[in-house]
Amino acid sequence: MNISILDCTLRDGGCVNGFDFEGDLMRSVARAVSNGRAEYIELGYLDSRKGNSEDSSCFCDMNAYSGTFEPRPSDDKCMRFLMIDQGKFSPEDLPVRSSDTADGIRICFRKDKIGKALEDARQIASKGYEIFIQPMICTRYTDEEFTDLIKMTEEAVPSYSAFYIVDSFGELDEKEVADRVLLADRYLGEGRKIGVHTHNNRGLCFEHARRVTGLTLSHDVIIDCTLRGMGKGAGNLPTEVLAEFLSDEFGMDYRNDIFTKTSDLYIASYQDHYTWGDSEEYRLSAKYSVTPSYIKMIMEKYEPDISSLEEIISGIPPEKRDAFDPEFARKYCDGFFALRRAD
Repeated sequence: MNISILDCTLRDGGCVNGFDFEGDLMRSVARAVSNGRAEYIELGYLDSRKGNSEDSSCFCDMNAYSGTFEPRPSDDKCMRFLMIDQGKFSPEDLPVRSSDTADGIRICFRKDKIGKALEDARQIASKGYEIFIQPMICTRYTDEEFTDLIKMTEEAVPSYSAFYIVDSFGELDEKEVADRVLLADRYLGEGRKIGVHTHNNRGLCFEHARRVTGLTLSHDVIIDCTLRGMGKGAGNLPTEVLAEFLSDEFGMDYRNDIFTKTSDLYIASYQDHYTWGDSEEYRLSAKYSVTPSYIKMIMEKYEPDISSLEEIISGIPPEKRDAFDPEFARKYCDGFFALRRAD
């Protein structure tokens, strides 16, 4: 079993600052991640509606990506990926893969979009891109449903490269993540990779990585991380921590000094203006299986105490928990605090 790193600072980290990264910074981070010997880097989103043409890691199209990053040099082994959230970018608008494009596309989707997501993935693969399959919120799947999804993917997208276990709200403990990895290992086809993307809502990202890398698997593993743990809600596993662990425990040849220096130079300053990381507030996202976007919005706009925040989060209807609905959130919170004032 081989283990690889995928740094997604510019993508998941972009959820913190609205993807507002200057082009020079993005290019510096990309060079550093490659020089640090990470195997993969995810450079942002493709989103035809909300994407931008410059100074953003949310790209309106592949031309915006190509205008930001020069072609990957032939001696650069760090594969470049972009993410598409199913429904936000049409495969028809993707050019055929070339030296000017990203190397691969990670397509993410919720449970009710499986069929369309696999159809999109197949179309994207036909244009030459490497494909990573990312079903979001794996806790929404029973083991049987998860197994069925793997079998559907094997049939629908024969050339896909990796299938991800995604703990979107940081709910799972180490054993639960390992159990899903073992399930994927049992049913994935030969040559596929198992991706692991977790969030730090319970402060367990490092423990997830340690447990998974200790398993005996027949498939290679990709572990996602971000510089300084920058990411949505409680953030992600820090690249610096993962690289040091893999180098110490498995003798892997990562340049952690580069990751650390890059984190200090380009990411540390964001912590002066934005908040991410393990916290009592974001633990509620894991406890109640709700997107942390609600917690971020409520804390910024209403500044509740932790008891009130928990009361609000626990009352969000199940059908509203997976995806942030700003109009619902505003009305719901206004009503909550109006009742509080009346009391």
